[in-house]
Amino acid sequence: MIQKDKLPIDLIGYGSNWCSISHELAREIVCSENLIFKIFNKGFLVDELFIPTLINIRGKSKFPIYYEKPVHNISDEFQGNLRYINWWDGSPKTWRISDFD
Repeated sequence: MIQKDKLPIDLIGYGSNWCSISHELAREIVCSENLIFKIFNKGFLVDELFIPTLINIRGKSKFPIYYEKPVHNISDEFQGNLRYINWWDGSPKTWRISDFD
């Protein structure tokens, strides 16, 4: 599939680097460390590429994804990767059950 250290353009994916993944996908990422290194070790800012690209290589049906194209800040588009993260104190807040309300 990967010849001469080149990846077919249609397998390259894009997604948010802030995302939630399943346990199965986390295991696949860890088990694919060598493949990920081979593809991305010479890249720059590849944190938004390696997970969606791995999903494309392994098969989308194996790992459900919520969108297949970049999502921009458009009010009527699905915003599946939004997270409420408090950075105001210099690092992300660890939310507690008491913060729910």
